[in-house]
Amino acid sequence: MLKNDILNYLVSNAGEIVTGGKIAEYLNVSRTAVWKNINSLIEEGYEIEKYQNSGYKLTSLSDKLLLESINKNLRTSVIGKEILILDSIDSTNNYMKQQDTTKLDEGFAVTANEQTSGRGRFNRPFYSQKGEGIYLSFLLKPQTDIKNVPFITICAAVSVVKAIKNVTNIDVSIKWVNDIFYNKKKLCGILTEGVISAELGTLDYVVVGIGLNTGNIPKEVDEIATSISNIIENTSDKVLCNTNPLENTSVENDLDEFTRNINNLKSNSNSDESNSKIVDLKSTKILEEGFRNILIAEIMNQFEIHYIQFLNGDVEDIVDFYSNKLFIINKFVTVKSGDSLLRGKVVGIDKNCHLLIEEDDKKIISISSGEVILN
Repeated sequence: MLKNDILNYLVSNAGEIVTGGKIAEYLNVSRTAVWKNINSLIEEGYEIEKYQNSGYKLTSLSDKLLLESINKNLRTSVIGKEILILDSIDSTNNYMKQQDTTKLDEGFAVTANEQTSGRGRFNRPFYSQKGEGIYLSFLLKPQTDIKNVPFITICAAVSVVKAIKNVTNIDVSIKWVNDIFYNKKKLCGILTEGVISAELGTLDYVVVGIGLNTGNIPKEVDEIATSISNIIENTSDKVLCNTNPLENTSVENDLDEFTRNINNLKSNSNSDESNSKIVDLKSTKILEEGFRNILIAEIMNQFEIHYIQFLNGDVEDIVDFYSNKLFIINKFVTVKSGDSLLRGKVVGIDKNCHLLIEEDDKKIISISSGEVILN
């Protein structure tokens, strides 16, 4: 496609002025064709500067949320098979809970370019600036007890960590129970909300919300928060693209077949032989498809793998991975739960992902919920 060829040429000369004639000669097309396709790229959101009598310069990538680009990178059978993209919404979790979920299939996802009232645990605000992050929620209908819902948060956290690694080669850590950190700064928050049937008192459905910073960070929180672009900008060793070429494997309805394939997927996700360089946001693939679109798809790819493991009762590997990514192990913390405070050293988590705190008298306390504050 000529438009993509022109984009690829501009990407290879990003930041430089190239003449329409040079592009036309290289691609063996007319200058008029170049002009028309560059205007089309500008309309799609690519920041291309025009210089009279000089040429064109690509100055920034397009990172629009595009269903076509997300679907191109999606390998799921359930999660994200139907996706709604919104320009602005108060909260993607709120939007999901306002729908008649009986008419929505499991895996239905909504993502927005902006949240005006993004929130995390304890109803705290989550800054969700336009175009500067991934704001994503998906609907689940697990046949499970309400007490097992925390495992879904664990699945989401593990999925985000692996997706970031697969797409960018950035290694991130987890702060119990639902935050993703890089170098002591928050990168992502996860909010899992289970809705109970008023009539039956059983779990009706679950909404998983993910807020991941990808662009600029507001000054109000730049001391405690970071983003993918900030991390990459501060890293000089980059590679053009590190999207992990996992097999194009869909999760079939036959869970036995899925189980036979899952070991290959897991070994790819956990490989220690990945390139040490992190992704360059000016790579052709990212410029063409949009970084957020690629990462949204990979988050859902990874989540489907771990969600079906959870449904099958196969959570040991998930818990082990989660535990290995906790950066608070052997750290002294204060855990706030309601009005009570518990101080001690984190010694690990148990099989239920409850936090294990060792008090001064060496007594081990198991914590199922609360806020962890580093001492």
